[in-house]
Amino acid sequence: MSVPAISIRDVSFAYQQKPVLWDIDAQIPQGTMVAIIGPNGAGKTTLLQTIVGIVKPAAGRIDILGAAIETQRLSMAYVPQRRSIDWDFPVTVWDTVMMGRFGYLGWWKRPTSLDQNRCDMALESVGMSAFANRHISHLSGGQQQRVFIARALAQDAMILVLDEPFVGVDATTERDIVAILKSLRDAGKTIVVVHHDLHTVSDYFDWALVLNVRLIALGPVGEVVTAHTLKTAFGGRHAAP
Repeated sequence: MSVPAISIRDVSFAYQQKPVLWDIDAQIPQGTMVAIIGPNGAGKTTLLQTIVGIVKPAAGRIDILGAAIETQRLSMAYVPQRRSIDWDFPVTVWDTVMMGRFGYLGWWKRPTSLDQNRCDMALESVGMSAFANRHISHLSGGQQQRVFIARALAQDAMILVLDEPFVGVDATTERDIVAILKSLRDAGKTIVVVHHDLHTVSDYFDWALVLNVRLIALGPVGEVVTAHTLKTAFGGRHAAP
């Protein structure tokens, strides 16, 4: 059996002495498309940021592909919430995607032909090649999301972690992005997404992680996204200690 893509072991995190994550223990298999669902304030974004190493847990540990997270930075690519990004920063689509190669290049080395080819392929895979020289602020919300997915692809990461990628995009663009993510899943990558629309979970995802400070349920969507599980998670009170 292959090692889990993500192994979360007894992870807890608190902010100003208030539990945000409490004793999370979860194993996410490779090659799976996983939705993280739960009410506002459930700790979904914090869990994502803990997985990619932005936030350090107060207790517990996270292994990526069987190794400590510190040794696996290039194995993961993070697509943050759109509202957390400065869209006025003077950078083109091409420059943004090339940032996915910085882990291999460092900040001061010039991109090689391999790096350029990776960026070309990433842009082509998300349908954004024609926009390579455009400023990112001149794109629609859906196009901006495609660019950040392309940046993740240019990184050659095996695990893509996306925080609310469908916020601010229209239904057609959402379906297009889902199709891109599913094709990556089919190629063996692991996709982890914070998702809010419970009506589309079963159509979009293989597994669901249901969270409300504590882990409520984790497993195939058909087994864990049930009336009982959703009532437990969204019933109006946190499952905090």
